[in-house]
Amino acid sequence: SVAQVIEMARGSEVSIFSIAQGKDESKTLKVFLDRLADQTGGRCWFIGSIRKLSETFKEVVAELKSQYFLTYTPPEIKHRSWHRIQVQVNRPSAVVRAKREYYVE
Repeated sequence: SVAQVIEMARGSEVSIFSIAQGKDESKTLKVFLDRLADQTGGRCWFIGSIRKLSETFKEVVAELKSQYFLTYTPPEIKHRSWHRIQVQVNRPSAVVRAKREYYVE
């Protein structure tokens, strides 16, 4: 199911970036890919023409090059569960895309 795919993606600790191409991408596909990207700290692009693919890949590369890798060591937690995190920056023009939670095993 969609919920299972998103849960597996969240648990895998990867950020998912996707590109969907087509004139009439389905609303269901858009909602799913946007949600998948949002839940994993990634991003999704929807392009109408294959001619925009090269330009879009350049945007993906620029996005990946501008990322930072932050680590956090929480206090000892004795039960398995998801824990919320929030990343903020003190720069109004910055766009923060980050995972919202991490899982403690």
